[in-house]
Amino acid sequence: MVTIGIDLAWGNRNSTAAVALRCDDSGAEYLDHADNLTGNESIADFVDRCGGDGIGGGILIAIDAPTLVPNVSGRRPCEAILSRCMRTYEAGPHPANRTLLSDANGNVRGETLVVLLAERFGIVHSPHLTGDAPRAVFEAFPHPAHIALFGLAKTLKYKKKPGRDRPFRDAEFRRYAALLASLASADPPLVLTPESAPWLWRDPVEFVTEATLKRHEDLLDALSCAYIALYHHRWQGERSVVVGDMVSGYIVTPATEAMKSCFFARTDAVQ
Repeated sequence: MVTIGIDLAWGNRNSTAAVALRCDDSGAEYLDHADNLTGNESIADFVDRCGGDGIGGGILIAIDAPTLVPNVSGRRPCEAILSRCMRTYEAGPHPANRTLLSDANGNVRGETLVVLLAERFGIVHSPHLTGDAPRAVFEAFPHPAHIALFGLAKTLKYKKKPGRDRPFRDAEFRRYAALLASLASADPPLVLTPESAPWLWRDPVEFVTEATLKRHEDLLDALSCAYIALYHHRWQGERSVVVGDMVSGYIVTPATEAMKSCFFARTDAVQ
């Protein structure tokens, strides 16, 4: 099986990052990456070269962007749940609605991407996986996943925001990369080495401009999503849950027992 994580830019002009992993019963290893994808067709081409045609088994794609947005304004119920339950971790999502996300033609990019993947490869848009080699694409969100996977008290603070200078962010980027490398001892394991994925070990001080640092950030988030896809396949319904549904919108995330208790206490639309 192949899993692919996509850190999807909201518009075609900004670059999208993707990371692919090769997976079997023993875990996963690095397969391929790209940090300069633009339109949805270029993303589909990346999927194609990583196994989108289905040769060799299943394919799971986790996208860090809304893939189902029926609401014109406000936020989706799944975002309200995550905002309440993840507030103390500072891991709540931004609100998604069609007013914020639609392009000039009224299209939401994540929605058009999952349609394209279905048309080109027969990849089904669903967070509910069936069979040993599923072919599915779904929405994921790295911040709560990091809390669950790494036992963090707060989210990693690598993103550019007021009050975060470069030395602080560089330290957080190093921490982020180290945590991803530590997944070698997780269940399922993800084995990354400086030889197989040298970009993971690049020191953030090498990225002089914000644009190049942002591409590094996008790759780390895409790698997180690729692992979320693998983790969801292994632990769906147990250590990985679907917050929301295929009517009002949903988000897939690994979850601790405490997170699950809060999600279930506030809604029955968690699976």
